[in-house]
Amino acid sequence: MSALDILVTTYNGVAHLGDCLQSLVRQRFTDFRVLVIDNASSDATPALVEEWMARDARIHYHRNPQNIGHMLSADTAYRMTGAEYVLQIHDDDMLHPDFLSQVLEQGLMQHPDCPFAYSLFYRLVDGVTLPGIHQYRPELPTGVHDVLPALCFTNWILQSFTVFRRAWFDAVGGFQRHIARLHPEDAVKLRGGFVDHYMWARLATLGPAYVVDEPLGYYRIHASSQFNQSSGSRRLIQEAIRTYDYIYDDHDLFDDVTRYLVKLNQAGRLLTQCGLIKTAVDMLQSPDTGPELAPIRRAFLQGLHTGLEHMVFDSPKFREHFRLETPETLGMLAQIIRDLPPDTTLRPRNTLRARMS
Repeated sequence: MSALDILVTTYNGVAHLGDCLQSLVRQRFTDFRVLVIDNASSDATPALVEEWMARDARIHYHRNPQNIGHMLSADTAYRMTGAEYVLQIHDDDMLHPDFLSQVLEQGLMQHPDCPFAYSLFYRLVDGVTLPGIHQYRPELPTGVHDVLPALCFTNWILQSFTVFRRAWFDAVGGFQRHIARLHPEDAVKLRGGFVDHYMWARLATLGPAYVVDEPLGYYRIHASSQFNQSSGSRRLIQEAIRTYDYIYDDHDLFDDVTRYLVKLNQAGRLLTQCGLIKTAVDMLQSPDTGPELAPIRRAFLQGLHTGLEHMVFDSPKFREHFRLETPETLGMLAQIIRDLPPDTTLRPRNTLRARMS
């Protein structure tokens, strides 16, 4: 069995699927198997993949008898494979030839305490490569980092540029944990939650991520891309709120600090414009949430500070225009934390973590 399974999810993606597969077979790390899972495409996808299978024996193909949706299709491919490491890539994205060498071979394989590893990426808009991912992310040097605090406020990690350990993903429920929570109308009403964000948050309870602070992939944005079809503010708000609700509800995975940090993000940023630090203070002073947070108030505020201290808006044009909090307010928060006494109660983040290490 190969060390890595690469799952390529596709639906009527013949225009760009060849570029995706070309980027895979050009990887300098070669110990992998590719499974293209076709969600009942009506274009020439089967013929294209057949040509690629004739060129490279590592490429395999499965066609769903009908379109079952992206998440169920990804889960089908996941259950058809069994390698220790997994990468799920969309049919219109591409990898730099060094992606697997740096992210998997030099990253995840060398750091057994990390459940996943990722790189940054370029945006590819109408054939033009643009720097910056154009959203908030923590600016972290290459290496091992606890990313869970930052994931309480945003997601910048994409499936196409992330490799994860299968056994660790299974330990936190795999795709099925998300699928089991969906209602039939969620796909239509755009409120099923972000698949990738919920994946990384769950995996981050088990250990730190290995981060490659270099763009080693190309994220295509075009008229028919999944992102472009569903990137309206309505979808972003609906999906984000649902994702954070999942985290708050998962008492068995997330500690109380994490659960209240995602509620802080909802109340202070997604549902209002009150601001995160101001809302955190209001929560601590509230007669309702204040007593709940009192035993963990130092850890709660420290988690807020940790999640925001390296956060930037990754865009050369808008980097200085957008901030979740100013350096001044973060400095004030740091002083408040220093003046607080130790917490009286702090539940361990995740009992699974010790078992997976």
